[in-house]
Amino acid sequence: MTPMSTSASGLARPAGRLLRLLAIVLPISAIVVAFIVYYGSVASAAHDLRPPDAVTYLAAGERLNAGHALYRLSPGDRPVVLEPPYWTVPLLSPPLIAVVWRPLASLPAGAGVWVWWALSVASVAWTVVTVLLRRPLLAGPAALLLCVPIAGQLQAANLDCFILLGGVLCWSLVNRGHETAAGAIAGVLTVAKLIPAVLVVWLIASRRWDSVRAAAIAAVACMLLSMVGAGVNAWGDYFAAIRSTSMLGFTSISLAGVAARVGVPLTWAAAAPFAADVLGCGLVLILARRARASFAVAITTMVLGSPVIHFTTFPLLWPIGATLATWQRSSAVTSRIVPWSVRVSGKRT
Repeated sequence: MTPMSTSASGLARPAGRLLRLLAIVLPISAIVVAFIVYYGSVASAAHDLRPPDAVTYLAAGERLNAGHALYRLSPGDRPVVLEPPYWTVPLLSPPLIAVVWRPLASLPAGAGVWVWWALSVASVAWTVVTVLLRRPLLAGPAALLLCVPIAGQLQAANLDCFILLGGVLCWSLVNRGHETAAGAIAGVLTVAKLIPAVLVVWLIASRRWDSVRAAAIAAVACMLLSMVGAGVNAWGDYFAAIRSTSMLGFTSISLAGVAARVGVPLTWAAAAPFAADVLGCGLVLILARRARASFAVAITTMVLGSPVIHFTTFPLLWPIGATLATWQRSSAVTSRIVPWSVRVSGKRT
C-alpha cells in the first residue's frame, strides 16, 4: 500500500464515522423537533396535554370497571369523541386493550394515561434507535422521511406504538433463534389488533412450527383473558363495530379511500383493504424462501390492509428496516434467516 493510499484510507475512516453519526443524530433530532411542534399544536388546539388515544383506552378501562358496555357509551361514562363514519363506537380495538387498561384506569388522578404514554414513548424510542444504530446509512433517510408520522404516533400514544415494537422484536428474535418468544409476541399482537395476524402467516410460511405453536397458545390465552375481563359478548360487539367501520368508514389515504376517489363503486372500494390482506398473505406464502422479502410484505400488508389509515400509521413500516440490521451476537455473521428448506438440507448459500 502506497503512502497516498494509506492517507486516503485514514481520511475515509473519520469521514465514514462522521457520516454514520449524522445519519443517527439528524433523524433523532428531526423526530424530537417534530414531536415538540406537533404536540404543542395539537395540545393547544384540544386544550388537553394528554395523548388522545391513551384517553380513549382509559375510558374503555373505566367502562369495564363500572360494569358498562365496552362498545357503547352509557350514562356517566367518560365522553369519547366519535367521528362518523370512520368510527361510531367509543373503541375500535379488540377487547384485550380495554382489559389491559382496567388496572391502569384504577390509578388515581388518571395516572394510567401517563404510565401508558411513558411506555409508548419508550417502545418507539427503543425501536427507532436500535435499528438506526445497526444500519444508520440505510435507516437514517427512512427515519427522516417518517419523522413527522413518528412524532404524531408519539403524541397519540396509540396501540400501534407497541405493534411497531412487536414487529421489530418478532424479526430480531427469530433471527437470534428465539422462535418461541417471537411466536408468542405475534399471537399477543394478533389478539390485540387482528391485523398483525399476517405475522403468524409469515411464521407459518417459513415453517417455524415452534413459533406457530407459541403464537396459538398466546392468542388463546389472550382471548380467554379478554373474555374474562370484558365478557364473552364483547367480541361479538367488536366484530359488529369493525364490520360497520370497514364497510362505511375509510380514510382518504387508505386503499378504499383511493379507490373511491378514482370512481370505484363504494361497495367495491370498501373491499380493497380486504383484497390487500388476501394478496399480501398470498405473497408472504409465495416468498417463504426469501425471509426478508416475505417479512417486508407481511409488514406492508399490516399497513395497507386497514380501511382506516392515518399519516401516523406509516411508522408501522419501520420494522422492514430491522431486516437490514445485524441481530446476531457476532458481528461477523450476516443478518439473515436461513430459509427452512436450506436449513433442512444442511446447505447454506
